[in-house]
Amino acid sequence: MKHIFAFVVAILLTGAFFGIVNAGPASEWVSLSSDAESELKQKIKSEVEKRDTFSTSQEESANLRTVEEEKSKEDSGYKSSIAALTVEFNKYKKDRDGLTTQFQAASTEFEELQKEFKNIKNAIENYDSQIVRYELDIKTQKESFTKWLKTEKQGEAVVAVIYTRGFKDVAHELEKQADTASAPLMAAQMGTYVKSYSTVINSVLVKDVIKGTEEGTAKWNGEEPLRMELDKGAKGTVYLRIKRYELYPFQAPASGKINGSAASDKMSAASVQTMQDLEAFLSKNGYAPKSLVLSRVETWVKEAGLFNQQADTALNFQNRAFEEKISRLNEKITNSRSDKELQLSALKRKEPAYKKMEAELDALRMKKDEAEKLLSEAQSRLSDKKHTRETVIIKTALVTPSGSQTPAEAVAEMVMDKLSDVKNDARVQHSTSTVTVVNSQLAGETVAQAVTEAKIKGVRLISFINEGDSVKVKMAFRVKTVLINEIQSAKKVAEQYTDNGNGTVTANKTGLIWQKQDNNKTRDWSNAMSYCDGLILAGYSDWRLPSKDELETLVDRSKSSPSIDTTFFPNTISSVYWSSTTYAGLTTNAWYVNFDYGYTFYNNKTNTYYARCVRGGQ
Repeated sequence: MKHIFAFVVAILLTGAFFGIVNAGPASEWVSLSSDAESELKQKIKSEVEKRDTFSTSQEESANLRTVEEEKSKEDSGYKSSIAALTVEFNKYKKDRDGLTTQFQAASTEFEELQKEFKNIKNAIENYDSQIVRYELDIKTQKESFTKWLKTEKQGEAVVAVIYTRGFKDVAHELEKQADTASAPLMAAQMGTYVKSYSTVINSVLVKDVIKGTEEGTAKWNGEEPLRMELDKGAKGTVYLRIKRYELYPFQAPASGKINGSAASDKMSAASVQTMQDLEAFLSKNGYAPKSLVLSRVETWVKEAGLFNQQADTALNFQNRAFEEKISRLNEKITNSRSDKELQLSALKRKEPAYKKMEAELDALRMKKDEAEKLLSEAQSRLSDKKHTRETVIIKTALVTPSGSQTPAEAVAEMVMDKLSDVKNDARVQHSTSTVTVVNSQLAGETVAQAVTEAKIKGVRLISFINEGDSVKVKMAFRVKTVLINEIQSAKKVAEQYTDNGNGTVTANKTGLIWQKQDNNKTRDWSNAMSYCDGLILAGYSDWRLPSKDELETLVDRSKSSPSIDTTFFPNTISSVYWSSTTYAGLTTNAWYVNFDYGYTFYNNKTNTYYARCVRGGQ
């Protein structure tokens, strides 16, 4: 009995199996080149007309199960991908945020150190300027004192000369000879005067003015010399000539060094600083002073002596004032040099910490840049995944063919009426629980229906069941949906720029005209400025390096490596481009934009980066 029962069961199972298998052919997906109604209607009609019979319930179940399993697998895969990409995005965002916080903190600390360096360097420059100014003041003081010494009368001299005028002698010639005989006496007097101020002379005048003790300038004061007859005889008349001179001991004579002649039998001279000097001079030459009226000479000697005392006082005063000024200035120079050395020492002590912090900041910047890049790539993968989706939509309808329609034609008509519902269902499925990412920020999930573009990519007939006068149709549609913000973004980019066809691109919003392609050469900031200033392109010569704000307008944050619209700016290097904007906190730095993933920062102007030129604006 057991064997018979088993045989019957086997027959029943086999019959059931063959009933399922023979219930009808398994359906397949039919791809569409477009979702135009004419093509779609024809494909549906063709699928129905290929059949020889209506579908059985077993065929419907088998086909529906296959489609639902396919749909479930695809939906599950899509959601799993979104979940995995969201986790990936959150991880990279967390890494980026952490590194950004570290970088900002390190940047702030480094900026403070840079300010300290700047202050120290400014102090050193100020001390250098002070030293130069003080040295210039010393030079000015020396020149002023030298001028005063050379132009100010420093004394007077009264000189007596005894000479004989023969019958062949000319009076004017004898006067000249008397002056020549007087010159060595005045030079000696001035030399003694100069020697008494050797400190002044050695520090100011020796090199430039006074070459020896016999130099100086003596000038006749303009008063008529006194002439007195001492004797007369066969050889001629002997005269005593008294003449008053003004002395300029620090003024080199215009005629050069004074060369006086020695006393001769016709001429003898003596300096008269007191009346006793004159009496001794007369007695020495054999003449009695008492026989002469010398009251005027006495007045001259007294006046000259009084003036010499006053001149001596004035020179002492000027000398002390000069030395005090020079001393104060030298003290200031010494103090400035000492303060400068202290600042240089402070700078030297801080240099290791500066270099270490700079290297650490560069390393941190590279890590942050890499984190930005990874985040941008993760964002792109997540955005790409969520913004485009293929969804399977299953629709069931009961249709009654008219008297002039075949069932296939009636089904095709019915399906066309359902297309709007099919697309809306696909939109709802796409937009429900969609993760939103904006500017590298995970904004959360939204259950609101997003407006999407929907296109039917394929159809599949699940069942075509006879219901008497009507036909029950079940069909699957593969629908591709794209979120509208993706479509609008593409349109927005297309509207954002105009390619002028001459190597330039106009930014429609700002009106700026951009260089379409740079020459892919790196330059320091100064040479980047010069490059744009000298650029001649499309008949224009008024190109310039863009400001930070202008350059940032080119960044397209939906893109990376490079983060710019390469349709209008092809061959853009995924690297750093200079702006013309100097960093206010440290004028040796300037702002730049990194077009690898679109962030902005600053660096030293000696670094070499790329340059894209612009014209217009400002």
